[in-house]
Amino acid sequence: MGLSQFTQWCECKISSIAPARALYSFLYKKAVMEEIELAEVSESDNVLFIGGGAVPYTSIYIAEKCNKITVIDCNKCCVSKAQSLLKKLKVGNIEVKNVDGQDYDFSPYNVIFVPLQAEPKKEILKSIALTADREAKILIRAPKASCKCYTPIENIPAKLEKFKKLKQITFDKTFLCRAKDIKA
Repeated sequence: MGLSQFTQWCECKISSIAPARALYSFLYKKAVMEEIELAEVSESDNVLFIGGGAVPYTSIYIAEKCNKITVIDCNKCCVSKAQSLLKKLKVGNIEVKNVDGQDYDFSPYNVIFVPLQAEPKKEILKSIALTADREAKILIRAPKASCKCYTPIENIPAKLEKFKKLKQITFDKTFLCRAKDIKA
């Protein structure tokens, strides 16, 4: 079982345990708030989060800043658990869909979050480059050097200049680029 699959399994298990969810969300909140600031997310933005998982707290924090956010995930278990959790928490401005980021139309979104677990990254970014508005803001989390199971940021086919340093277990930077900066 790879780290992404392990993360999915863990999220599916903790999605129904309130104290575990609270700890999980606490670990990400500061980083997500800095990512929101980096992208200058506002209530008028149409935001997409790729690979939200069963415990979509990143999306919940983003949803506090915008009117609507869409979360896509290719894992049916994660999507079902996320939908149940959002209903339980009475979060109404997040839509969760069971789709693959490699074959998705990104044109409706002007802010797109690409977390570590969103793989295969090159194919997802190619799809973004081909279908998203050229000015859409793309946030890409960069894995720490010690996290070898994720696509290294050096292998991302995009011009990545602006970033925010973060202190997380698996990632230490989030880069911001425009869809037009991704090489399709």
